[in-house]
Amino acid sequence: MRLMAAQLLVLLLFLNGSSTAQAGKLWHQFWDTFRDTHRWPKPLDTVDRHNVRAVWKIMQDNGWKLQNTLGDHLFKGRGQDLTATGKKRVRWIAAQSTRKRRQIFVLRGENNFVTQRRIDSVQAELADWNTDQDATPRIRISDRQPPAESGMRIHQMHREFQESQPAPRLPAVSANTPAN
Repeated sequence: MRLMAAQLLVLLLFLNGSSTAQAGKLWHQFWDTFRDTHRWPKPLDTVDRHNVRAVWKIMQDNGWKLQNTLGDHLFKGRGQDLTATGKKRVRWIAAQSTRKRRQIFVLRGENNFVTQRRIDSVQAELADWNTDQDATPRIRISDRQPPAESGMRIHQMHREFQESQPAPRLPAVSANTPAN
């Protein structure tokens, strides 16, 4: 507030000894400064908010890419045919994932021949499933192996965790403890 009063005082002093053009310029400069001071954080907030959201968008895109990546464990044999789980994953991506995220990423094989066989297997599954041409997901190649574990290993870990749990028991009730 003191700053505005000082600027107004200086403006009035200059108005007495300056031309009309300079007075008008000073007057507009005063009000521009006044408006900028009262709107201060808003003009600079937009860039910061955009930068923060950009990081989350990148993380979201990478998460969807890993979710929709068909890794080594979803292909079997030398023919690189999809396993039953791989077929279900392809159908889920084609039908239930968000329309914006309907892209299938195929993990790159040991060589171009293996990679092409994997892509052909995915395309055959999409053709057998009769998806609409507009809704058919695009197939892309990825170099990132999605984190995966065999079902037997996960079952074993779960069973070991359950066995290591102590038996549930209530605390002993003593004669001095009041009942609720």
